[in-house]
Amino acid sequence: MKKEIKTLPVKDICKFKRNESGLLNRARLHQGWWRACILNEEEGYNPNDNSRTIYNTINKGHESGKNFLTQEVAEFVKRELEAWQSKSTGAMESDRLFNNLLSSQPLAFNFFAPLAMDLDLATKIIKRIDPSVIKVTQICFEHAPKDNHTKDNTASDVAIFVETKSGPGYIAIESKYTDNFSQKEYDKPSYKELYNEYGSFKEPYENLIKANFNQLFRNRLVAESMKREEKSHISSFVFCHPEDSKSIKLSNLFASYLSETAGQHKTITYADFISIWQSLEIDWKSREYSMLLWARYLGSPLSKELIG
Repeated sequence: MKKEIKTLPVKDICKFKRNESGLLNRARLHQGWWRACILNEEEGYNPNDNSRTIYNTINKGHESGKNFLTQEVAEFVKRELEAWQSKSTGAMESDRLFNNLLSSQPLAFNFFAPLAMDLDLATKIIKRIDPSVIKVTQICFEHAPKDNHTKDNTASDVAIFVETKSGPGYIAIESKYTDNFSQKEYDKPSYKELYNEYGSFKEPYENLIKANFNQLFRNRLVAESMKREEKSHISSFVFCHPEDSKSIKLSNLFASYLSETAGQHKTITYADFISIWQSLEIDWKSREYSMLLWARYLGSPLSKELIG
């Protein structure tokens, strides 16, 4: 029999403080506020200990779909999860997707699923980020080539297939919220093979496989490997909070490690993305959705008085 547990009352949501500061603490508390005051949901189980609850998760999110900004997005995620289960790369965890408000994976769906369902909107936004793009043809999640050229579990959080002035292309997106880049060093013969194949890097291989850059490097290798599938335009983005100075610094430094002939690597913040979206001539439904994105992921002024 499962142990009976107590949940923190909604009115006391922000009395529980962690020994953290800055962006991480604000994000935790803001998502707790979102759960209690916007979703009107009780605390969910702690992902690392289901004998107790924590204020930035919910329960039964698979049924309610409340970790996503609309039911349409929630239904899209369910279809994607079902389709992904037949693949062997990447990682999609149902509980993380539907119940964890701090996870970067539902964040990626909240931002990019509407674009996957509306490729005209996707084209307008992505062209502002990469002017060489003529048309977005498909958006996938946790994507890696079928032939798994990296010979591991690396996948793009979001993959955008495009037509460009130079031919078909592939944009690999690594999304971040409160999580850090992997601090492990990985090395495989397949990495060195891809590193040597197209001459896209000017930094020595030994530096790129170090802990600081390994995740960015592997994500870029997934993109580079798409050249084997006749994609002539390759680029990669890090997608993160505008105050995530550590991710921004690492991403910008990584961009300097690419050769002059390689496709671009850019850092795109949520604020950049929402600003582009809101600058377009769009209908009210789309504009309202962009405002929900701001409220969910950048709207700390909304919860500031409650949080203190």
